[in-house]
Amino acid sequence: MSDDRLNLFIKPQEYFREKLLTAQGQMQTNLDEELSFYIVNLLVEYITPPQITEDGTDNTANIMDYPLAILLKHALEAPPRKRYQIFKHLGDTSLYMSGFFQDYFNRKTFDIGYYMTMGRTAYHQVSSLAQEVDRDSAKSGVYRNLSQNFNVCVELLSCVSDVPGLRQNKDILGVYERWHKTHSRRLYQILVEAGITPIQTENKSAS
Repeated sequence: MSDDRLNLFIKPQEYFREKLLTAQGQMQTNLDEELSFYIVNLLVEYITPPQITEDGTDNTANIMDYPLAILLKHALEAPPRKRYQIFKHLGDTSLYMSGFFQDYFNRKTFDIGYYMTMGRTAYHQVSSLAQEVDRDSAKSGVYRNLSQNFNVCVELLSCVSDVPGLRQNKDILGVYERWHKTHSRRLYQILVEAGITPIQTENKSAS
C-alpha cells in the first residue's frame, strides 16, 4: 500500500493537530499544550456536531442550529451542574462558528462580534462553575484561558479553515469586511499580500 493511500486514513486528531501547528507558525503565536489539546478535540467533535436535548422535551437538535440566545436562557435557568454543560456548549459553538465560518456572518443581520462576546462570556462562566461544582482548579484554568484568549483561538481556527488563494473580488471583499469588523492582523496581512492596504482606524480586537 502506498504512502499516499495511507494518508487517506490519517486520524482526525493528527490532521487537526498538524493544521493547528501550521496556523500557529503562520500567526507567530503559541498556545499552551492544554489549550491546543482542547481546540484539536473541539475540531474533531464538530466533524459531527453534538446533539442537545431541547428543554423540557425528548427532542434533540443539532447544536449548530440552536440559537445562542436560547442556549443562554436555558443556562441561566438551569441548576449549576447542568448550567456548566450548557455554557460549555455555548462557548464551544461560538468558538467554532466564529473561527470556521467567518464568511457566514456577512449574510446575517448580526456580526461575528455577537458570537465572540457570547463565547468569551460562556467560557468565563464555565471556568467559575468548574471551580464551584467540581472544585477543579485545573479545569477552571483551561476555560479561563479560553475566555482570555478567545480572539487568538478564533483567528487560529480561521487560519485552519482558510482555502489558499484569493482569486475573486468577492473573496477579497469578504476578507476586507471581516478585517473591518475585527482588525485582525492576520486578515490585514492577507489584504496586503493581495495588493490592498486597508486604512487603520481604531483597534477593535487585534489578535
